[in-house]
Order: sequence, then structure tokens, then C-alpha cells
Amino acid sequence: MNKPTEIKYSLDENGEPYYAATHTQAVQGMETVETNIEDLMNFKETVIGDTGWVDFQFIPEVDKNTRFGEGDFKCGLKEVRFGDIRIKSIRLNIGNIPHNKQIAYIPTGFITKNNFFNCSTDGNSLPIRVEARTNGELKIYVHENDRNKSQKDIWIYQQFTWLE
Repeated sequence: MNKPTEIKYSLDENGEPYYAATHTQAVQGMETVETNIEDLMNFKETVIGDTGWVDFQFIPEVDKNTRFGEGDFKCGLKEVRFGDIRIKSIRLNIGNIPHNKQIAYIPTGFITKNNFFNCSTDGNSLPIRVEARTNGELKIYVHENDRNKSQKDIWIYQQFTWLE
């Protein structure tokens, strides 16, 4: 199709262009287009994905999903995939948090590189450090100035997101 193609339109009885109808089976190459579209849709399913929010387990003494009522987010893990890029998130909505103790079990493989996050809590405390390890361990470190507070008064309501 290197040569210019002249397109001529048929005219109806009023001199207006007339466009003839045809069936997809009468158009050359249509089955290739349909196959290519199906292949692209199948490819998209393997390259793009979203796990949605997945629940994970905490030790019994941690109060889970207790902050701010029913309308707010729950604890969860999420992975969104675009080809080789992974966007991972952890949501924490927890209270009664012990210092320097494993508080949750994240499924093995979700964390591929150790991550450390600082998060805020009530307005009267210094930031809390969250440590997420490749072995599935989730630990909390309370600042030394706040360790004398009652464990019941320590809470986290925050989402952490990173790229892999």
C-alpha cells in the first residue's frame, strides 16, 4: 500500500455520499485484528494486576481496626503490578501496641527488601518506627520518651506505600 489510494464514494439519488454496509467476514484481515485484540487483553491480564486489600494476622494483644469507626480503612496489604513495577502498601489501624516486639505476621514474599517507616500517632507523642522485614516480621519501636505511656494509649492509623 505504498501507492496513494483514491477513495470514491457512491452517491445516492439526492447526490449525497452513500456508504455501503458490509459484514466483518467480508473485510480482509478482520480476523487478525480480532486475534490481536484478544492477545492484547490476555497480555494485559498477566502484566497488570491488583490484589485488592488483603487482611493479615496480628498478635492477640494488639487491638486491630479500632480507630475512627466503621467508615475508615482496615488493616491490610495490597500489591498493584504494572509489568516489572510493583506498588506495595500496608495499612495499619491498630492500638495497644507493645514496644520492640513482633506484632504481626506478613505473608512471606510480600516484603522483598526490609522497610522502615516512621508514623505519627496521637498529637502528644513522638513518631513511632515501623519495621517490616523480609521474613514476615512486623515490629514497632516506640520512641524512648514515650515508653512510659500506657500501652493502651499507643496507636497507629496510617498507610505506607513503596515501589519495588
